[in-house]
Amino acid sequence: MAPKGEIDIETIERAIEKAKDEIEDFDGEDYIGNRGVFILCQYLKGIDMPDAITFTNLKPYVRRWYELSGSLLVDECGAPLTFTEAWAQFVEVWPKIKYPKSAYLEQAKERAGKRTEPLAELAEFDEAHQYLGAVCYELQQITGGEPFWLSTYDAGRILGKSQRVGHRALQMFMAEGILERTKIGHTNIASEYRYIGKTNSFGCKRKITPSEFEGRKQKSIKALLGTKNQRK
Repeated sequence: MAPKGEIDIETIERAIEKAKDEIEDFDGEDYIGNRGVFILCQYLKGIDMPDAITFTNLKPYVRRWYELSGSLLVDECGAPLTFTEAWAQFVEVWPKIKYPKSAYLEQAKERAGKRTEPLAELAEFDEAHQYLGAVCYELQQITGGEPFWLSTYDAGRILGKSQRVGHRALQMFMAEGILERTKIGHTNIASEYRYIGKTNSFGCKRKITPSEFEGRKQKSIKALLGTKNQRK
């Protein structure tokens, strides 16, 4: 480990390898132009670096990552990404990363894994989807009332399945009124979500499901008819 205030080269090399491996596993289901750079930034943000770190300091590590991953990187049109284009993406994305890859997601997974009972709104799902839902809940606790970022790739890995299965799971949670997508991928960055299930600690407005709406409507009708009968 490098002395405090110095860059730990070995840790950076491991982060670069992890970022490259994640891109290799990526099946392209929700590919968005600078997704690879976004993943690299997340891993690098999880490293304890000097406060005075500059783009000049970071550029050699981005180049090293590009040398390992270049053949996997394409732009929005599917054309190979040059290093200049990748570096420009890095400069744009780096300041926008709020939560490191190795910090908030791993923390949420650890918290979710310690739960002995499923959250009420997740009880009907199988254990894998209960766990994914709990991770989403814990992500919301970590980010407070702010939206959290979770890729379909990470969702799939949490389930122990493919990215496509992760995509379906997040879509299902939205349909069930458990998640709300607050921002669809923009400027080549994946979507953000809020946890709006019943077990919600931050007052995020929850949209009721069609079945809940129908149940409430029938309950209101019965109450109205009961009031009319009492007046007769």
